[in-house]
Order: sequence, then structure tokens, then C-alpha cells
Amino acid sequence: MKKSFVILLMLSMLLVSKARAQYTTGQQLPMTHMSGLLRLVETIPLPGDGYMDHVAADVKGQRLFISGEAAKSLLAVDLRAGKLIHETKGLADMPKRSFYLPESDEVWLALANSSVVAISGTTYEVTKTVKLSGFGDPNRGADNGAYDPATHLMYICVEVFEDFGGSGDHGSNNASVDIVDTRTAQLVGSIKLPGGDPAGIAIEPSGKRLYVAILWTGKATSR
Repeated sequence: MKKSFVILLMLSMLLVSKARAQYTTGQQLPMTHMSGLLRLVETIPLPGDGYMDHVAADVKGQRLFISGEAAKSLLAVDLRAGKLIHETKGLADMPKRSFYLPESDEVWLALANSSVVAISGTTYEVTKTVKLSGFGDPNRGADNGAYDPATHLMYICVEVFEDFGGSGDHGSNNASVDIVDTRTAQLVGSIKLPGGDPAGIAIEPSGKRLYVAILWTGKATSR
């Protein structure tokens, strides 16, 4: 049975300066007022069935990029028009964490096959591919990540499974955080981790430390 998907767009200072009084595009749900700083502004139907994951925002261009994991595609939504404007299909594997780089007008996207691709914000085609340390290993795959705009470096979590095609349980070691230079489209380093599932990652504002939450050990570590 197919599932229908909608984006719930929340009013915030980041993406929307003020709400429009009326909307004429797409299938709209009734306006709902909620307490606090955020409230529902608009809903935008999306095609296909299956689950989706991370999003990246082009604030200036008012676009939202959505990782369509099940469809192995990247969806581009025009927030001004309130509609889907493109779907990049046929990605090599499930898309995970994504980042929009305004200086190059590219979406950098981590894939589950331990690779990273750059997708043009103009043509919406894959223009660059970087193989990570786990590429070619069916039991290692990229997932979450962080981006440092000061250094133009991506930090991608590579998780490890005991048997991805079988139990799907995470392994106990050999995970890593792989470092990709988006200026040269090259893998420039890999940080080995003590666990198997680096699920959460964040960069300190000063850029001096990288924090990684490893669910397998139940501990947090910094590098």
C-alpha cells in the first residue's frame, strides 16, 4: 500500500520572513495556530512511497532538498512556489546526510554505499563522486555527517554492521569519521572510532573539536 507524504513547513526566521495570507498551490491543510515561535505555514505533497531522511536548505534560493532513501533520489522543493521542482533519480545507494553549499551551488550528499556525491544546484545532476574508506564493503556505510564552512570539509560517519544483509545489527568496532574536502572532491582523512555506530555528530563553533555520539558503546567522544 502506498503512503502519501507531505512536508510540514514551519515558520521560522531562517526560511520564511512572514506568512502569506492565502495559498493557491498544492494541496493545503487548514491553517493551524500553535503556541511558541513556530507554527504551520503550508503543506507540500511529495511523490512516491517509502521513507525519507535528512534535509538541506538553500536559504537564499528558498529551496529545500530532501533525501529520498527508499527511492534512492534527491528531491528539490521550491518553497516560494510550494511545489516539487525536480527529483534526481537513480542514485548509487540510499541518500543520507546532505548539505547545501551556497558558494558553489551544490548539494553534497552522503550515500549508504560509503560514498559522497555532489549534485549541481542548476542541473540537479551528479557532478562529483568521492569514495570513502568503507566503499566496496557491504557491511560499512555512510550515514550522518557535519560540515565546516570555514574549512570546506565534510565529516561523514561510516557505520559498521555485523551482517547488513542478515541481522542488520551494528558491529562493535571499525567505525570511522571520514573527511572530505569539497573544494578538491577528495577524501583527505579518516578518524578511527572505538564503536560501530557513530549516530550523532557536531562541530564545536570554534572548529577545534568534533563531537561524535557512538550508540554501540553508549558514550560520547571528541576528536
